[in-house]
Amino acid sequence: MDFSTESEESMPELDLSLRKELMAVLNVFRGPGAGYQDYTPVEIDTTPFEQGGTLIIDIQVGEGEAMGSFDLFAGDAELPTEGYPDKALASAWDISPGDTGQIRHPFACGQKFKLGATGSWPCKKGSTNAFLARISIVPKETEKTEASS
Repeated sequence: MDFSTESEESMPELDLSLRKELMAVLNVFRGPGAGYQDYTPVEIDTTPFEQGGTLIIDIQVGEGEAMGSFDLFAGDAELPTEGYPDKALASAWDISPGDTGQIRHPFACGQKFKLGATGSWPCKKGSTNAFLARISIVPKETEKTEASS
């Protein structure tokens, strides 16, 4: 189940062939228990994209026991350790083992972000799984070019 903060209808039309791969991260997360967060943080630096654009995070959860939840935060945000992640900019929650999800977040100018990966609340506390996050950008100047053609 995907509880992304943006619906498909509200996302800008993007030519995904123009996106620029920023990084790929392979790591693990752990089930924190209901009501808690135990984030594995991933630092994302989009400062080279001064005009902004759209950050795209393609997430693949491994075949382990835990479902994954992923929250995107501002780079200077303190990652919460309990409760609902109400300061998250965008999220993809409850991605089952072996499944994929995506977070898209438009940004006005280059900045730093943090992606927090954690086990979903329904998982058994201490259960683990791996995730692969492929992080890319569709630069704003590319979006403008596409819109005017």
